[in-house]
Amino acid sequence: MQVIPFFEGGAGRAIWHQGHAFVEALDGGSYWPFAFVRNGTEVCGYGEVEHLFHPTRGMTARVNTMFGDPAFAGLFLDTVEERARSQACRAMYVSSNPGMPELNQAAMARGFDCVQEIVLRRFVVSQPSSLPWLSVGLIRPMTSRQYARHRNGLISMVSHGSYSASKSEVDEAMRRGAYRPIVLVENRRIVGYAECDLHHVRLSQARFMRLERIVIAPTHRGQGIGFSLVSSLVRDAHNLGCEYVELQAFEENTAAMRLYQRLGFFRTSTMLFAKTLS
Repeated sequence: MQVIPFFEGGAGRAIWHQGHAFVEALDGGSYWPFAFVRNGTEVCGYGEVEHLFHPTRGMTARVNTMFGDPAFAGLFLDTVEERARSQACRAMYVSSNPGMPELNQAAMARGFDCVQEIVLRRFVVSQPSSLPWLSVGLIRPMTSRQYARHRNGLISMVSHGSYSASKSEVDEAMRRGAYRPIVLVENRRIVGYAECDLHHVRLSQARFMRLERIVIAPTHRGQGIGFSLVSSLVRDAHNLGCEYVELQAFEENTAAMRLYQRLGFFRTSTMLFAKTLS
């Protein structure tokens, strides 16, 4: 039994019909599918991994899907971690749910930490006009040049320590549209900040947006800025053809939880695991 890249030896030919976006993701290295093969040809497990830019960590690997033979889970994570390290990824994530106990157990056995945040989701395709709107300040998408100029000042606002992603990594991610920071400006001062990135679940071809951070300057909280930032990103997600938007939040952050629920987000059963690679 072995874990191999899904297209090695013709194992994945059956899903070539997914089209150019699928092929481009494979050729560009942003999507890593793996098969669990028995007796050389029998595919008895499958897993999907995204090779992702993270604005503070740089490049990361994120396991999004796994199914098939339970014996696949441990070998799958070992193979992904080996490849992630060879690609100089700084972290690896596993996105799972209670229905995949083998994957969850394998992650914990391999030194992953369970991320104690709730994953919330909002579907956007069927209800594009149902989102309320508040006009607060001026929301602007940032260019890579603006981001580079303001990024040191954003560190203290976002409160997650120093950046390890290089300027060239940021530029490339923003050029591809994979990373989209926006700011809310009042009197020429940044008082609100949010980040998002775009993803595909390749086998199902679902396109979705993940909101990474929504941060408001302490002097401007309670004024509807968070509402405006999230509303703007949900509308962008709809315009970009995303099926849903998701984000993470701590349950004890009651103000944020109320905001997200007001904007139509609901809890999911997703479990997150993280491991620092370098």
